[in-house]
Amino acid sequence: MPNLESAIHYPGTCLFEGTNLSVGRGTDGPFQQVGAPWLDSEEVVSRLSGRDLPGIRFEAVRFIPHRPDDGKYGGQELRGVRLVVTDRQAYDPTRTAVALLIEIRQVAGGAWEWRADAFDRLAGTAGLRRAVEAGASLDSITGSWSADRANFEIIRRRYLLYR
Repeated sequence: MPNLESAIHYPGTCLFEGTNLSVGRGTDGPFQQVGAPWLDSEEVVSRLSGRDLPGIRFEAVRFIPHRPDDGKYGGQELRGVRLVVTDRQAYDPTRTAVALLIEIRQVAGGAWEWRADAFDRLAGTAGLRRAVEAGASLDSITGSWSADRANFEIIRRRYLLYR
């Protein structure tokens, strides 16, 4: 992880390692951008800009991964979407990544590919992949996460060294 910006995005954009999109490995901005040679990044950015995703801005970019350790598109110019944090407290990298997954999959058509085993491992189950495949909305996918997170926060308190 080369910098804080990459680390901030990682909890969400790491999911794209389970797809045929690059996460920017082999660039100076890994996990800050996703892309592929076939991606209509302008359309994806337009769609995402219309969503209620606080704390984040999207930019259509081009980037070239140089010797990426994931083997995706080395030396090729990719059309991508860069994520730029505008308010770190408001930004939810995982919800944002799910919105990005939904939009890119819709725009990509037949070019989209899952690497199902890898994706399901990163997501924890096949549920997220199946929901995106079924055309579920962002709210229906992420709606239960607040209660689950609240329960986790209660459990984790006893393990925190510094409060």
